[in-house]
Amino acid sequence: FPSHDNERSTHYWIKPGQNVVQSGLTVGQVVLDRKRVASYVDVDYGLLRASADAEQFAVTELERAMLAGAQQGLISGSGDDDGQPFGILSSGITPVVDGGTDGTAPTFQKLLELEASVAIANARVKGVGAYLMSPRAELFLKGTYKAPDKNSATYLWENDMVNGCKAFSDRKS
Repeated sequence: FPSHDNERSTHYWIKPGQNVVQSGLTVGQVVLDRKRVASYVDVDYGLLRASADAEQFAVTELERAMLAGAQQGLISGSGDDDGQPFGILSSGITPVVDGGTDGTAPTFQKLLELEASVAIANARVKGVGAYLMSPRAELFLKGTYKAPDKNSATYLWENDMVNGCKAFSDRKS
């Protein structure tokens, strides 16, 4: 994938007859490495023969463990030599809105600040973007009115949408 190695190209206004100055843009490449997540479940052969449900149980447990591992890696993976991918929260470029030492109760205004920080970082493309939250945050937003007036009956999280953006919950458990 192409990437910016240093600075982006710039624009400026010039007068007729004035020469255009070359920008310092150099294009690099981001190389993607294949990552693998694995899981192991030891099931006794006798148990497998005795119960048809044992095989399905093992397959379901493997699937759960591998999906949880992939989710963890994609969200907060270290990108170190241990094989983990580089997660979006580990990138150092993920916009952050200060929520205080112990976080803050989400309000519609705070959500707008989050969206603004993403837009300012040029990370939002029109029509693309989503919220990813913990199950606790999802439940809190589902019970929090958008406006302070409780008669509005509009919640911050409705129909898996937050302020017109798709919303997902990190449902590991």
